[in-house]
Amino acid sequence: KKAIRYDACEYVLKVSVLEELPKAVKKAVGELEKSRDELENRKIRRENTATLFLQMEQYIEQNYMKKIALEDISSCLHANRSYLSRLYKNKTGTNLFDAILQKRIGVAKDLLLHTDMKAYEISDRVGFEDAGYFSRVFKKQTGVSPKEFRSGMQDGNKEA
Repeated sequence: KKAIRYDACEYVLKVSVLEELPKAVKKAVGELEKSRDELENRKIRRENTATLFLQMEQYIEQNYMKKIALEDISSCLHANRSYLSRLYKNKTGTNLFDAILQKRIGVAKDLLLHTDMKAYEISDRVGFEDAGYFSRVFKKQTGVSPKEFRSGMQDGNKEA
């Protein structure tokens, strides 16, 4: 509207400007298409990132009981190891392998409360190759040993 107020139409109608107008319009359309494509690509990247994150969570859920290496996850998801690690940390605020440990300990707590399995059996079931290491990690995460956890919960101290 301002351009019309300032007689831009008369300027545009000048012969020299008329010759340049198609080129200018083509350039403007190109810039708009480029901006649209960039926004579309960002949206696709966000969707792909969300999908990749969900795939990581599914992988952990399905494989926490096995020995997991970052290489295994990246190979399965066809993504860069460093990227996956950063993505998980950015989305959750937690290191990927800390999250796997937390998952294992959570399942172990449930098994301690709801089964008669021995601690070394639970250790093996949730993906620890060494029962001693499992006990150390469990105690570090919960503040008590697996045995103390089980007996404390059975004695009525239900603050898991």
